[in-house]
Amino acid sequence: MSLSVRYVDTTTCTIKENFIWFVPVFECTGENLANVIIQKLKELGLSLEFLRGQGYDGGANMSRKYKRVQARILNLQPKSFYTHCASHRLNLTLLKACNVLSIKKLFSTVKEVCNFVHDFPKRVDLIKKVITEHLPTSKSIILIKLCETRWVESHEAILRFSDMLLPIIKFLEDIIGKTDGNILSKCNGLLRSVLNFEFILSLEVAVEILSITLPISCQLQNPDLDLTKCIEMINLVLVALKNNREVTKFNNIFNRAVSKAGVLNIDVKIPRICKRQAHRSNLTTSSTEEYFKITVYFTVLDNFITSIQNMFLDNQNNVVFKIQQLIPNYLNALSEEDILKGASFYESDLPGTLNELKAEIMLWQLHWAKQPEKKIKNQHRYGSI
Repeated sequence: MSLSVRYVDTTTCTIKENFIWFVPVFECTGENLANVIIQKLKELGLSLEFLRGQGYDGGANMSRKYKRVQARILNLQPKSFYTHCASHRLNLTLLKACNVLSIKKLFSTVKEVCNFVHDFPKRVDLIKKVITEHLPTSKSIILIKLCETRWVESHEAILRFSDMLLPIIKFLEDIIGKTDGNILSKCNGLLRSVLNFEFILSLEVAVEILSITLPISCQLQNPDLDLTKCIEMINLVLVALKNNREVTKFNNIFNRAVSKAGVLNIDVKIPRICKRQAHRSNLTTSSTEEYFKITVYFTVLDNFITSIQNMFLDNQNNVVFKIQQLIPNYLNALSEEDILKGASFYESDLPGTLNELKAEIMLWQLHWAKQPEKKIKNQHRYGSI
């Protein structure tokens, strides 16, 4: 288990985060992990009296409200609010959003192709030559493996796979012409999976959505990110996703997929539908575009919008969120009464009374209201207050 501490450097008024060490763990129960963390903090000379936050991924043994790590430490220090890693939350929302059969098949096929390429150095060399031949201006000449835990890498893997689709098909065809046995059977299976309109359309849908989420996936790992900025970015992504639900957006995606299918001589058709279907939508329509719009595109978008709202917006810590409004750029977003409601939770930490804090907030609001917007944004976020 890796252990890091995040703290205020009072000499420079900055937030710092330092990796401390890797801790050997032989039992992964919530009780044992909590005991290990507490013991290591004691060894470092860090008292729980000064602990004001704890952050982990969303694993059940870490994040559950009862008898897990965050609950046990919160019981010892009620002011140590638990924060679920924002980047990990985005990973979970993407996993839920992509829980659509066509998209799952897409990711499975991309993963198999990438693994097949990387299994042998000769195949890596061959695909580099094919990419260089067909895409001479390409900045990259190698496929990226899909990573199940880091969606930043999955974003890039899917986007790159889409850009290199034609060379990948040529690569598989070259392998088929030069081999036999199990390798031939494997290549044939991969090629059939790629040369399928459902795959091409799903790839275009994934590229469209992942292009929106890639920037925020990178930003959520920025050490300077604060809660308010995180929520602002999430709201922007939600607006973009809702705007993408317009029919014209899917029309463009569908037309790109049809164009690619034409180049690759792929028939544009609906997957086979039977009367009783447990794993795929049984939508009855004669329109291929309508079928994929409803069963793939709208379903993925709706899953993503719902899960990102549940994960980020419906479970906010109101106390911490109100305290964030002390940052100059956000100071006038809430009334001083709202800020004081959050500050009252930390009343014992204040050098003075809440009334003194109220007066100080009022003075700072007047001060920053008179400053140019550029100066406010450039002001150090964790300043005098």
